[in-house]
Amino acid sequence: MKILQRISLLFFTVMIWFTIRQYLFCPQFSFAKGKPFSGNHFYNPYAGIGSGSWIKCNFHAHTNAWNGLTNGHGTAADVWRSYDSLGYTVHCVSDYQKINSDFNTKINYLPAYEHGYNFKKTHELVLGDHKVTWLEYILPQSLSNKQWILDNLAGNGNNLIALNHPAIRNGFNESDLIYLNKYDCIEVLNPYGSSISYWDAALSAGKPVFIMGNDDAHHVEKIASIGKDCTWVNIDALNCKSIVKALKTGRSYGMHIADVPCETEANRIKRLRDDLPRLKEFSVSHDTIQMALSQKAVEIQFTGQKGKILSTTCQVSQARYVIKSGDRYVRATIIFADGTEIFLSPVFRYSVSPFAETSGPVINRTKTILYFLTGLLILSAWGLIVANSLFGNLVRRIRLAQKRRPAYPAVG
Repeated sequence: MKILQRISLLFFTVMIWFTIRQYLFCPQFSFAKGKPFSGNHFYNPYAGIGSGSWIKCNFHAHTNAWNGLTNGHGTAADVWRSYDSLGYTVHCVSDYQKINSDFNTKINYLPAYEHGYNFKKTHELVLGDHKVTWLEYILPQSLSNKQWILDNLAGNGNNLIALNHPAIRNGFNESDLIYLNKYDCIEVLNPYGSSISYWDAALSAGKPVFIMGNDDAHHVEKIASIGKDCTWVNIDALNCKSIVKALKTGRSYGMHIADVPCETEANRIKRLRDDLPRLKEFSVSHDTIQMALSQKAVEIQFTGQKGKILSTTCQVSQARYVIKSGDRYVRATIIFADGTEIFLSPVFRYSVSPFAETSGPVINRTKTILYFLTGLLILSAWGLIVANSLFGNLVRRIRLAQKRRPAYPAVG
């Protein structure tokens, strides 16, 4: 009975500590609801793309790491070999809480890791950093928890932060994206679940964040399990700095690559290497968007505020849209005959600068102190309960023993 009692005390002590540390010892933020894009200027993420080159990338793949403790198979060499065979230029190894450096001498190496080891899969992809951030909250995270982690991941802003698979287990809610900042991209395309509505929620709140598509591969040694979702990036030079800058400014687009029934492995490899549709031209002149594609699309949709479809064009390789006075942002979805889809970065309004700092979350010092003091009070009270349970009986036994001690007559 004593052993069970002590095990129970230990269990509840651990749970109380994790709960207080996460919800009461974390800095508390004051959040302002995001405002839609506004202004008379239009930001074109693809301005001048003819001067650069498009590369196909996968930024999210796992290997056998941490002695098999995490979900991942194969090696970094398997990642590079498999993605090379499919014509990818950049293929990151993004193990949990670990930066793989096996190929760090290669020109197309990009340091990456997936941050997060919590129950709700609230995970972030970190690109371009050389040090892992270990701060984490394992229980379902509050908005302040999420923002504090993003603040710590962002560091000096030279790396890139993407919210991974937000729709999986609702690791992030759509409403979160209206308030959070310090993230650059959303992994909208993921074979385990797409998050298009999350992206529109962020854009509708005036957040200049861009799409990312990744395989989130856990079996890289199986060629059929990769090449599902990817990101195309337009760069001037093949290096980490150029790739991160292009992603942060939207010189990229996401692609969902369709599976073709009864396709041989050889034909699939050729299709993924050479025959995928591409964006050829994209311009914004005054209030008019124009684009050209390498292949005819079955349908092109222009989408705006809160995911509303603004216009649809069918069976074309070129499209045009005139931005209306009420359009805050416009993004295009392009659907091809085999089911492959392209999701372009948005054109959005701005006044002074498209990436001007807006009033984001700030630490509420009064609330943070009150929460901290409440946590200390709870811990102190629990400490007294534990001390009484462990040592109270011992004290009582000592006192009882003293009372029962026989009294000896005084000598002399």
